[in-house]
Amino acid sequence: MKDIRILINFDSGNDSYKNFLKNKRFKVDTRLLTQLDTNNSADLLTEYDAVILSFKNPINYIQERLEQIQNFLSISNKLLVIFLNRYQKASPSETNHIILEELINRFKGNAGMFLIPKTSGSTFTVTEAGKNNIFYEYINKEPKSWKISFRDEGYNFVNPLAINTDGDLVAFSLTDSKINAYNVFLPWFPEGEEIFWKTIERFLIQEKQDYKDVDKWVNDYSFPKLIELDEKIREKEERINELIIEKSSLEDEKGKYERIRNVLLYHDGTLLNNVCKLVLIELGINARDGKTGREDIVFEYNGDNFLIEVKGCEKSANKKHIKQVGTHVLEYTHENEKEVKGILLINAWRKLPIEERGTRDKPIFPDEIMNLVNISKVALVTTQQLFVIYCKHLEKKFNLDEFVEELKNIVGPLAGYNDINTYKKKEEKLPE
Repeated sequence: MKDIRILINFDSGNDSYKNFLKNKRFKVDTRLLTQLDTNNSADLLTEYDAVILSFKNPINYIQERLEQIQNFLSISNKLLVIFLNRYQKASPSETNHIILEELINRFKGNAGMFLIPKTSGSTFTVTEAGKNNIFYEYINKEPKSWKISFRDEGYNFVNPLAINTDGDLVAFSLTDSKINAYNVFLPWFPEGEEIFWKTIERFLIQEKQDYKDVDKWVNDYSFPKLIELDEKIREKEERINELIIEKSSLEDEKGKYERIRNVLLYHDGTLLNNVCKLVLIELGINARDGKTGREDIVFEYNGDNFLIEVKGCEKSANKKHIKQVGTHVLEYTHENEKEVKGILLINAWRKLPIEERGTRDKPIFPDEIMNLVNISKVALVTTQQLFVIYCKHLEKKFNLDEFVEELKNIVGPLAGYNDINTYKKKEEKLPE
């Protein structure tokens, strides 16, 4: 009966695993991954059955270690776990996530996935893949929290296990033809520590059963029935891979629409600006970024020019917003010697449910701004209206020419496109 070897590298000196890994077969090594000992063969990571890493502080990038981890990932029945702690950076080559960053670069040439360092939160959704993952019980443990997220642009080398409200990854695994080891990248929950180590124990014991511990030559012999089963399994795996690709494509499309919905109804800042521009482009408008430090979006349609100031705020639109649009109109006109229509596109009262916005107590466009709006001839549009417009576009019920003509001629709030409740999901009634 062979020992099961585990490398645990917590740079905070965490040794609580001793309270949970009780099986005598487990041989735990706490060797620092950032050190090399060329005189000791145990330094080769492939000799371990599991490697569990957690770096709170920046670490030195060691080329040999990356090669070893890449080799480790190529072997079946191995387990790699890396915890996603709050991002720390000392230099371009010294961060606490340098190993993961370099792995991503290797597998996909730095394309398709990037780290979002200055984010954290306490809410995320476990994906279907996450529910089928061996660490589901740990991932689903309350209270939830995450310290760093990653954006996946759909290059299909990442399997999302949990996503935040922006659709970014907070737990995932890497999938590639060169990867055979079971691997997960997880947020750290101290409250779920016991569940985590029990999962480690269960995986390693089940995957390292004694009957599998044979020399390689034994596999040169086989029963006819075993060959037949191998072929059937191969055929099923091919079909499963096809379904996984189809499912991944659907999940990518779903993620895109969820992100647009979430941003239009809740967010502000650059994220809101980028999504509004994306929606306008999908509607058929050649929207592009305005000048840095000035208007957010500009576009031309049928010879008419438009500029948009995008705002997200926790209260009503105000005079400052209108003055900003008016200033940008004057700047654009003087610079280009063309008339331009100014538009304020706003997500007002953004943190309130839709039904609580636009009331007498919480108006989106209060009366005190309307005199300035009329003088500046500014069109007022909400991102909730843009949400409805996008819905109608997807339903092929939207007329772009009519919409742009309305924008051109309107002064004040855009009429119509206020039936957002039409697109509110109906509660499903449970059978009695």
